[in-house]
Amino acid sequence: MICLPHHLPLLRIGEHETADYEPEWLEQVLREAAQGAGCPHWAHQRDMAEAVFDWLKRSHVGAVVTLNDLFERLAGALRQTGYPRLAEQLNLTAPPLALHLPEVAADCFGELAFYTRLERRLQPLRTGAVSTLVCSGLAEVALQLAPPPASRRRRKALRTPLMIGCEIRDFIRGRAGLLSGGRAARVWFPGIDSGPEPRVRPAPGACGGT
Repeated sequence: MICLPHHLPLLRIGEHETADYEPEWLEQVLREAAQGAGCPHWAHQRDMAEAVFDWLKRSHVGAVVTLNDLFERLAGALRQTGYPRLAEQLNLTAPPLALHLPEVAADCFGELAFYTRLERRLQPLRTGAVSTLVCSGLAEVALQLAPPPASRRRRKALRTPLMIGCEIRDFIRGRAGLLSGGRAARVWFPGIDSGPEPRVRPAPGACGGT
């Protein structure tokens, strides 16, 4: 095993690995831990997150770190600096990930094929403690999944992107089983859901391919 100075190791999330993760993700994890510990005004999130990332770049041995190992390191740093209550409140959470729905729907004939492929794409993330999945391209995928004109005439109205988005959200949170600490994952649609858009990276194994 070797150490790669000044380079982040790959982060193993479930069965996949990614190099795209940033301190801001751990800062949010620490904010939530501080809230859970009854310390809402604790203001050392950035320093602690950057210290962990500095350790990953300079001292971690090996080219891969698992999500569990990283959180164990974070908990140990909190205890060593006098914040054991925060360490107890850490919730194993992967960085926010992105999923471009039209790539999943490409060449799919009908919704059954789409949802079958979507479940297959998300399978490796089931044990990855994914808390937020940002799904883009909802309007485009609604057109891709629309029935042909001949069958449309037999329907009073086509389903809107919002309706399809609700179905996809329910599918991901339920049948696909993305969990974070026993909680269903947050599925966020740009342009539909309110609030600031999460900073995301492409979901490993969830974009491109079949």
